[in-house]
Amino acid sequence: MGTYVKVNWIEPGWVNVAYNGDGLMGYVPSDYFTVYEGTIPEVTTTGGQAAVEVAKQFLGVPYVYGGTSPRGFDCSGLMQYVYAQLGYSINRVAADQMKNGIAVSREQLMPGDLVGFYSSPGGGYVGHIGMYVGDGMMIHAPHTGDVVKYTSIDSAYYSSRFAGGRRIIY
Repeated sequence: MGTYVKVNWIEPGWVNVAYNGDGLMGYVPSDYFTVYEGTIPEVTTTGGQAAVEVAKQFLGVPYVYGGTSPRGFDCSGLMQYVYAQLGYSINRVAADQMKNGIAVSREQLMPGDLVGFYSSPGGGYVGHIGMYVGDGMMIHAPHTGDVVKYTSIDSAYYSSRFAGGRRIIY
């Protein structure tokens, strides 16, 4: 719900869509769609940068398992809280947050995009999430004993676990 996809064609009762940016296609019952005609609007950085500005306010806040407030955040609690400040409702846990918004590749990341990471290199479940801020960096709440901080998504640890990006504001 609330996800935008490219429509390839429409058939009675069905819509053929492109997804994942990898040329994959699939059919979805037309009852699940509102189809808009025209060109895809230009993406601006304004909304995403606003999310980054909100997230920056929480640099140094302690990591708290299950934390969802400025007294302490876990990774997904931070993302949910930041987007709520801007009027966006996203799912609570990292794996489910990777179902919000629209998928973006590593090369398409813009400030404010969510970046998800697998529990193990190359696969598994999405167990960690952060917010891309630009220049290969993210803001995130890493783990117990740490604080909300900047980290490179290109570090060996995160690069090998990169699961994808999600654009919430577009």
